[in-house]
Amino acid sequence: MNNLNHLDFKDLQLRFSTNEFIHSIQKENFLKGSKWSPDGTCLLTCSDDNHIRLFEIPIGKTIEGEDQNKNLNSILKVRESSTIYDYCWFPLMNSNDRNSSCFLSTGKDSSLSLWDAFTGQLRCKYLTYKDSDYIESAYSCQFNNYSNKIYSGCKNSIKVFNIENPGLDYQEIMTKKQKRKKNRKGKSMDEETDDGLPGIISSFAFDRSFQNGFYTVGTYGGNLGIFDERTDQLIDYIPYPSDWYNGSDPETKVLRMTRGVTHTLISPGGYCLFASYRKWNTIVGWDIRNTQSEIPELYKIERSLDGNQRMYFDIDGCGRYLVTGSQDGELIFYDLQQQTITHRQQMNGGCINSVQFHPQSQDNLVISYGQRQFLLDGDSNPQFDQQDVLDFNSDRIDSNYKNTFEIYGNIKSLVEEQTSSSKE
Repeated sequence: MNNLNHLDFKDLQLRFSTNEFIHSIQKENFLKGSKWSPDGTCLLTCSDDNHIRLFEIPIGKTIEGEDQNKNLNSILKVRESSTIYDYCWFPLMNSNDRNSSCFLSTGKDSSLSLWDAFTGQLRCKYLTYKDSDYIESAYSCQFNNYSNKIYSGCKNSIKVFNIENPGLDYQEIMTKKQKRKKNRKGKSMDEETDDGLPGIISSFAFDRSFQNGFYTVGTYGGNLGIFDERTDQLIDYIPYPSDWYNGSDPETKVLRMTRGVTHTLISPGGYCLFASYRKWNTIVGWDIRNTQSEIPELYKIERSLDGNQRMYFDIDGCGRYLVTGSQDGELIFYDLQQQTITHRQQMNGGCINSVQFHPQSQDNLVISYGQRQFLLDGDSNPQFDQQDVLDFNSDRIDSNYKNTFEIYGNIKSLVEEQTSSSKE
C-alpha cells in the first residue's frame, strides 16, 4: 500500500468554497454532499439549512498565481420547506441545452420537485400521496437510464412517474409482500409479511452502461434487491454481508435495521454492485452477472464510519479505482483490479461525506466535508438562556471541523504513478 502523505495537496487544489455553508455556535449547518452535473460544468451541493446550491465550475481554465480567486460562490440556490432527503441531476443534462438543464429533489413531508438549473425556478412537482389528504415523503429519487421516468423510494413501495406527466399520475410498485387471510367473520384481509424488500427505500442504482438492464434498490431495513428495468419486477435478492450475524440469530433483524443501506453504485460495465451501510465500516461489492445462482461477494473495502450519515463513494470511468472518504477524514483509493488499497491520505478536515470523479476529466476529484455536531438550538430550548447555549456549543465545536467542498486535479494520475513505481 502506498501513502502519499509527503505530497502537499494544496498544490493540486483547483477550487473550493468556504463562504456558503456558514456554521456558527448560534446556528448549526453542515454540507451533506456534492454531485457533478453529467456534462461536468456544474456542481450541486446539499446542506442542512435545506438549501441546494449550484456552483459553476471553470475546470478548463488554468489557475495561475496567488491572485487567482479559487474560492467559489454559488450562482443559484433553491430551498426546500424541510429536510432534504435526496437530490439528483437529469442524466442527459447539457448546459448548451436549457431544456435538459434541471435537477430533482425530495424532502420531508413534500413532493418531488424538478428545478431549472439556469433560473432556480420550480418547473413542476410530482406528488406521492399515501391517501387523498396526506403527502407521503419520498426518501430517495433517481431517473432511469432512458431519462423518461422518475423513481421515488417510499416506505414499502416505489412510485414511478413519467417525467412528462407531473402531478398525481404514477405507477406504484409494492416492495413489501402481503398475504391474504380471512378474519373471524370470514372476510378477506391483507396481512403484512417480511418477504420482499420491507422498509423505507433509501437508494437506487441504475446500470448507466446499459449492459444488463437491471437496477438495484436498497432499504433502511438493510435489504438489497435487483429489478428488471423493462418490467419493474423484483428478480433477485442480494444476500446480507457474510460477516453479519447468522440469519437464524434473533438479533439479525435488529442488526439489519441498525445497518440500513445508505448508498449503492453499479460499476462501469454493469457487473458489480457496491453498497455502504449505516454504522458500518465496510463497503461491500457483489458480482451480479449471474442472478440464477448464489451472488458472491467480490470486494470488502474498509473505512471508518460510526454514524447514520449517508457517505457517497465513486468509481472512475474505467472501473479501476473506487474512491471513498471516511468519518475521520481519510481519502482512500481502492484498486478493484488488484483488490487492495493503493493510497490513503489524511485530509485533516473532519468527516469526508462525499467523493466523486469529474465525469469528463477523471483526474479531477471533488471532496465534500461535513457532519452534524449536535449543537443546542436556543430557539427550541427556551429554558436555557442565550449565554448558556453559546457556552455549551463552544465546547462542542471541533476546531478541526471543515464545512466545505474542495476540487483537486491530477490526484488519480499521482496514485497510478505511485502504484506503478512501487511495482518496479
